[in-house]
Amino acid sequence: MKKENIAIHSTMLIPFAVGGVQAALTLGVQKLSVISGNPVLGKMQEFLMTLLMPGMFGAMFLADNVHAWNLCVAAVVNGLLYFGAAWGVLLLGNRLMRRAREKGVS
Repeated sequence: MKKENIAIHSTMLIPFAVGGVQAALTLGVQKLSVISGNPVLGKMQEFLMTLLMPGMFGAMFLADNVHAWNLCVAAVVNGLLYFGAAWGVLLLGNRLMRRAREKGVS
């Protein structure tokens, strides 16, 4: 594969992986909601729940109901949100690396 093709594939593959992992974690949120007694695992679970909250808020917004919302909708919202964020970060990083190479920095 050419170097350009590898860059294009990684620019799409990484965001799909990030979005997919976040969507899968959202579907498994019921297991994460019971905080472990182990302090390290408990903090990791709290951090993961913080990352999953935007999708849950999005599902609540789309359902127009705070008490009854679909977890699948939250997974889709999280997947799309984190796909877009990872894609934007990769595009920005690639652009900055290209500019640095053009200027001869690295």
